[in-house]
Order: sequence, then structure tokens, then C-alpha cells
Amino acid sequence: MHSIQLLNPEQWKIFKEIRLEALRNSPNSFGSTFEVEFFFTQNDWVNKLRNTKNLHLVALSDNFKPIGLIILKPFKEQVGIFAMYVNPTFRGRGIASELIHAVIEYAIKKKFSEIILDVYDQNTSAIELYKRKGFIFTGVKSTLPYPRKHIIKHQMLLKL
Repeated sequence: MHSIQLLNPEQWKIFKEIRLEALRNSPNSFGSTFEVEFFFTQNDWVNKLRNTKNLHLVALSDNFKPIGLIILKPFKEQVGIFAMYVNPTFRGRGIASELIHAVIEYAIKKKFSEIILDVYDQNTSAIELYKRKGFIFTGVKSTLPYPRKHIIKHQMLLKL
């Protein structure tokens, strides 16, 4: 059994643990890197969670270990998903689907018209999940920052 909850600044250690794990295990899925964020101070982690523009949802195992993370940012009419990760041991158990569902519920409740995200073109399991949830490709492509400019991201959109 697991739960999904919104992180607050006092839970910075949970955020740090799952974020560094995500950057280490899936380096091509994020704009930042493990090598950069490994050196963040406690204040850096607290301030990331204090940033009221972004929301950080975490999936916790029954023993309160972080096993998944999704970061979203509300805009004027849409919500952007900026990071999503599930621990490899817990993949295939519906956790990513539940995290996406939590974002959809949030967006509907707050009356946003769409959810937007970028996905690495080689991340076929994530692409399939997003398609099952109703996301479509917009045709917009971009790359990660140097030195990973060879990694292509595709924008996907869900109309609510």
C-alpha cells in the first residue's frame, strides 16, 4: 500500500532523497543533473519546496519511503508537469498512473483547461502511459541543455 501527498518545506529530506534518486537513475529524463543537485544545501531543498509556483507530489510506500515524484507548475490556463519519476522496483504497479491522476484531479478542481508536459523520445513506457491518460503529441520538439542536446523531448497535451 502507498499514499500520495503534497510535500511541504519541512519534508525537504524526502524530496532530496527521491529527487537525487531520480536524477541518478534516469539522467536523460530531467533538465538538471545529479552532479548539480547533489551539492544543494538544506536551504536549497527547503526553498524548492517553498516555491509556491511549483507543487511537489510524492508517492510514499507503506513504511513512508519515497517511491515516486511528480512536479507540476500552474500557469494561467494550464498546468505543466516538469518531472515525474517512479523507483524502478515499484514500476508497473500503477504508481505513475496515480501520480498523473492526482495532477488531473488538481487541474480539474482548479479549473485549468489543459495539462502540458515534455517527454524524452526514448521513454516509451512514459509515452504509452501519457497516451492512455489521453495526452496527445503537439508536434513541438526541444532538446535538453548542453551537454545533452542530442536528447529530444516531445511536448504532449491533455485537454480537460
